[in-house]
Amino acid sequence: MNIQHTSRGIHSDGPGTVLAASNVAIDTTAYGVQLGTGTPTLTGIHVTGASTYGLYALGDAAPTVLGSSFASSGSMGVYLTPTSGAPSITFVNSIVRGSGNYGVYLSAGGGANASLSLTNDTIHANGNTGVYVYASSASAATVTIKNSIVTQQWYGVYRGAGSGSQNVSTTYSDVWGNTTQNYYTTSAGVGCISQNPQYVSPPTNLALQGSSVCIDVGTAAGAPATDYDGTVRPLDGDGINGTGFDMGAYEYLPAGFCGDGVTGVGEVCDDGAQNGNYGYCKADCSGMGPRCGDGATNGPEQCDDGNPSNTDACLTTCANASCGDGFVRAGTEQCDDGNAVNTDACLDTCANASCGDGFVRAGTEQCDDGNAVNTDACVQGCVPASCGDGFVQVGVEQCDDSNASNTDACVGTCQAASCGDGFVQAGVEQCDDSNASNTDACVGTCQAASCGDGYVRVGVEQCDDGNPSNTDACVQGCVPATCGDGFLRAGVESCDDGNQVNGDACPNSCVPATCGDGIVQVGVEQCDDGNASNTDACVVGCLAATCGDSYVHANVEGCDDGNSVDDDGCRNDCSLPGCGDGVAQPNEECDDGNQDDTDACTTNCTAAICGDGFVEDGTEECDDGNASNADTCVENCILAVCGDGFVEIGVEQCDDGNGVDDDACPNNCQLSATCGGGVKQPTEACDDGNASNLDDCLVTCQFASCGDGFVHVGVEDCDDANGVAGDGCSPTCQSEGTGGAGGGGGSAGGGQGGLGGQGGPTPPPGETPTEEGGCGCRTAGSSSVPPALGWLAGLVLAAAALRRRARLRRAEQ
Repeated sequence: MNIQHTSRGIHSDGPGTVLAASNVAIDTTAYGVQLGTGTPTLTGIHVTGASTYGLYALGDAAPTVLGSSFASSGSMGVYLTPTSGAPSITFVNSIVRGSGNYGVYLSAGGGANASLSLTNDTIHANGNTGVYVYASSASAATVTIKNSIVTQQWYGVYRGAGSGSQNVSTTYSDVWGNTTQNYYTTSAGVGCISQNPQYVSPPTNLALQGSSVCIDVGTAAGAPATDYDGTVRPLDGDGINGTGFDMGAYEYLPAGFCGDGVTGVGEVCDDGAQNGNYGYCKADCSGMGPRCGDGATNGPEQCDDGNPSNTDACLTTCANASCGDGFVRAGTEQCDDGNAVNTDACLDTCANASCGDGFVRAGTEQCDDGNAVNTDACVQGCVPASCGDGFVQVGVEQCDDSNASNTDACVGTCQAASCGDGFVQAGVEQCDDSNASNTDACVGTCQAASCGDGYVRVGVEQCDDGNPSNTDACVQGCVPATCGDGFLRAGVESCDDGNQVNGDACPNSCVPATCGDGIVQVGVEQCDDGNASNTDACVVGCLAATCGDSYVHANVEGCDDGNSVDDDGCRNDCSLPGCGDGVAQPNEECDDGNQDDTDACTTNCTAAICGDGFVEDGTEECDDGNASNADTCVENCILAVCGDGFVEIGVEQCDDGNGVDDDACPNNCQLSATCGGGVKQPTEACDDGNASNLDDCLVTCQFASCGDGFVHVGVEDCDDANGVAGDGCSPTCQSEGTGGAGGGGGSAGGGQGGLGGQGGPTPPPGETPTEEGGCGCRTAGSSSVPPALGWLAGLVLAAAALRRRARLRRAEQ
């Protein structure tokens, strides 16, 4: 077989010996052979050019590899990584050459206790190491190398420095030409050499030349009987001291000698290693030795009559003739088919098969009990007994009349006809439904079912008491007696008018109608709820419940006093009196029948008053339900205002209840009586409540005047605050017409004033010059009040104005 271009040529995870492969060529794969477990035997497996591993064994796989080769693997020729158990791996007569890294690599881990035996193997020219051995912690690796050749790697046999146990034994082997070291942390054992093995044509042909030092120097202990090519081992390869086992995968084969398996000159025969054994050439190749057919009984023979006949007492195999040997011995056997089968034409007694011999002949007989009895399971003709064969089989059949009729005394099942067998026996039975049921069309006596037979027929009759009485539980028509069937059932019914009307004198209960039976008797009762309660819709006397009947109808009436008085403990509509019903009871101040708390009567039926927490429409401005006069609602339920004499917390600072604005509490009810508040204080000449310095009252609360530095609009042309004439602004604050005055500054922090106009001409010599600048208009900077204070004053005045307006609004309400 040839396997090419696959990931894995052979891949097996089968346990035990499930896998066995031989004579397989594997080329151009990733892994030639991969094994995960099991103990397979691989013979003649030749892997070439595996890109990774020639053979990869992991887990507890323990292969035996015979006469195989692993050439030119990309990484390792043989990669062994046992991780469990105690796998014992064997390589015999095998070649590992030309691998990119390691030839044979063993690394035990996971607690595995692995052993590797390399016997008569050739390991040559692998990139790094010929045989590498390693074991990790708690693991062991034991390698035995014998009769093998390890040549021309960096290292020959390398024992690694793992934390586990590594043991290497090399005996009767040639470890030579490994460029770094032949042995690393291990050493050569008994019988080892280190010389050129003299291959025929390395690296491809690793057979030995006749001058090789590896010929006849191996050990016989555990050596194989053949070599890589199947040549017999051992041979006398060097012609000295007789035969001996060669080292390596090949046994050197010298030309032309007895025992080489080739019949040469002077030889009659040559069976190689078999020479001298029974059935083969003599040891000196002079002719055939003892064998079957030579007429003499010898070796393993039972007989030898020297003839080719197999029908006499001695077969051509030199074994005594016997029944079962496949040959019919004349005069002794009727037949002999060579097997022990008794179901064919020849029994194991070598007698011809026949009906009655006790053996069922396949394809011919259906049974064979070895007797002539026709009342057992096998009758004449070697056929199984069956109903209708005319023979009564003991213990199985009651009768057998040889016909298929089911209406005579013996039915088709070979049982005696009987009621219940499912067959109607003519003249005996009316019916037979093969069951013992008395509730179907055929009763247990095999008679047709009928009303009055005492059996209730399912689906047809409801009852059957076997009598014609209509006053018991089952009446005519085999139906159960019921109320309304028109028959008065004794001891059960008091009446039965034969109808389904429930409101007449005899209801469907077949008990005479009465008040309280739960059925309204037409024309007699208004209602009938079948109970004695007077709190539901039907009261005593079977009358419908109404308001005024003195019974309280549950969940409908709150009360029922049976009178027409509306202001006692129960109103005329049978509701309980209560606040909000519109009727003032003795315990209520008022009851206006509504849920409005803003009218004269609150929802708790008390008269509205100031302080009850409800604002009465048209009477109260507010009602906060407390006696405090320091909040928004004061006594008599009016809204708090400035001037009411009560200080409203968080709103007013004072409230003296008068209209005097210049006393200790101003009319805005604020204690901060400052300039700009809009109210003239005794210390002020005026107070117009604004931040303007251009009107009659300055922000200093002093009257405007010429020379105060502010231009009084409509009164002054200018005001330079110096009283000097000739500078453009006269002491009377009128424009003098010389240089133009600078623009006035904005009031209370307004913009920058404009530049002054150009001055007049230079006066003649001897005259006093006038000022070049004109009268500067009044600016915020020229005021005696800083701009920031002016703004503050304005804000205070604005707040005072708002407070004043709010007070006026409250006064108007």
